[in-house]
Amino acid sequence: MILTLPAIRAQFLASPSLLRFQWNTTYTNLQGLRQSLDSLATLIEQKNIRQALVDMNDLPSLGLDDQFWVTTSWLPRIAKGGMQRVALVLPTHNMYNQLVVESMVRAERQIMKYDIQFFSSTAEAADWLVGDQPPVLAALYSEWPYSGHVNTALAS
Repeated sequence: MILTLPAIRAQFLASPSLLRFQWNTTYTNLQGLRQSLDSLATLIEQKNIRQALVDMNDLPSLGLDDQFWVTTSWLPRIAKGGMQRVALVLPTHNMYNQLVVESMVRAERQIMKYDIQFFSSTAEAADWLVGDQPPVLAALYSEWPYSGHVNTALAS
């Protein structure tokens, strides 16, 4: 199922309890970031999400206020759930955000009890999460290809 939040595009698959999300490229600034992340946290809590694929490639540079909020409010909230594995696709073209994400993970590592791996592509991250389940991998590809763009007909 494709979800369109104010600033984030997300995909949820009940089996294998997977949430995939990335920045909605129609937003050129961080307006809507906190509201969208709060909505994702609620989904993670309600659906007891076990795996997440987070593509950071199109995310605008995170300011200090947003970094602080993510680190002190959002990460502790999602760490309370049943998350088991998180695949982070780091931006190769935005070294600033790459360093920010790595430092936030390091700072909050003690509360994040799940396995976190870093990847340079969404396809590699998906393979790590569900590569041993070809039908699930095929479902991910068919509903939302890894080109970085979502089919607008699917997003409605």
